[in-house]
Amino acid sequence: MLKTLQLSSNNWIDDDALQIVENLSTAKFRTYLVGGCVRDYLAGVPPKDFDIVTEAKPQDVKKNVRKAYIIGKRFRLVLVQRQGIQYEVATFRRDPTKEEKLDEDISNDNLFGEPEQDALRRDFTINAMFYDPSTNSVLDYAGGLDDIDSRSLRMIGDPVERVLEDPVRILRALRLSHKLHFQIEPSLRKAIEENHECLKEAALPRIREDLLKILRLPSPEKCLIESFDLGVVKTCFPLLHDIFSNDDASDLFETTLGRSYQVVEDSCDPKELYIALVYSILKALSHEQDKPVWDDDLFEEIYPALKNQFGIFKSEIEFVRNAIQMIPAFTRLENFLKRGRKRQVSFLSNECFPYALKLAHWDYYIDTDTSFSWRDMYRRELPKMVQKDIEKLKTKYRRRN
Repeated sequence: MLKTLQLSSNNWIDDDALQIVENLSTAKFRTYLVGGCVRDYLAGVPPKDFDIVTEAKPQDVKKNVRKAYIIGKRFRLVLVQRQGIQYEVATFRRDPTKEEKLDEDISNDNLFGEPEQDALRRDFTINAMFYDPSTNSVLDYAGGLDDIDSRSLRMIGDPVERVLEDPVRILRALRLSHKLHFQIEPSLRKAIEENHECLKEAALPRIREDLLKILRLPSPEKCLIESFDLGVVKTCFPLLHDIFSNDDASDLFETTLGRSYQVVEDSCDPKELYIALVYSILKALSHEQDKPVWDDDLFEEIYPALKNQFGIFKSEIEFVRNAIQMIPAFTRLENFLKRGRKRQVSFLSNECFPYALKLAHWDYYIDTDTSFSWRDMYRRELPKMVQKDIEKLKTKYRRRN
């Protein structure tokens, strides 16, 4: 049953997203904002991503919205570019009929439908609400408004079926509950606890994507602790399960990761998030094995897990390794000053330098005065390093021509 909520204003909507909706509405296509932006606004969280849903087919969207590109084969949608930001525009979908399910020529993900049908295909009730800018109202077909009021995370349909249909919904449920400070509804919680092993069948890139979103939470360690309590960590991240199973290691990991917001300046950069995660893991293990956190044998021990459990790319792993293993060099400032000019520049120009220095100061290997000395040298050399890179690029360009 449709439930509506009248809002006082639409000042929370990104101007470009609002313009895309208006363009399609002017062309006589019902068009709404949907999902996370509506959910976050109603839950008291500033919206960041603005997804759009419409009755216009992908080709119609492309005709009526500039800089629109149709993508996807399995699930066709439109990406619209505005000032370096991408907006997703999808057409209302519906579930296939029994006959359509048997027809191999029909793609179940591209069956276009009505707003209510589209809403009921989504995962959680709070993700299935539409915002209509033309009437300034929220349209709710799935009970999302009631769950916003009760601060409850509820699955649309049978939780067990929906979890088995897409196991990554388990990680999404845990992340959203901590992002919004919602309680996971009991039947969904039970479905997660009893069916988390289905995550073994999930694609690693999708697990990586949701792990990165968990690491962007204000307190990622709390989400991981609850994941451990429900058995999810044992299925997805056995390395973390071993750490959480040891009280001392668990306390050290939680404390270190909980402080990691101090070292992560750009949460959009996976390398920074992985430095915080891997450093926290190494901190817990190094204490247990009585080794320094930058011990290479210790890193080799966790290397397979970083790649196969967390989905961290090889280049990212090497970057994190180099940043952590540079830490002890910062404790020997006097030795550095005695080096030759070429060796000094080589160290200062290492791409990991700023991250490693931040780690060294953040975890008290060097004091603030020493950190300032290193930063001062880095700032003095930075323009020269940039100019050197420019000259290299110019030389490369001339050679190509």
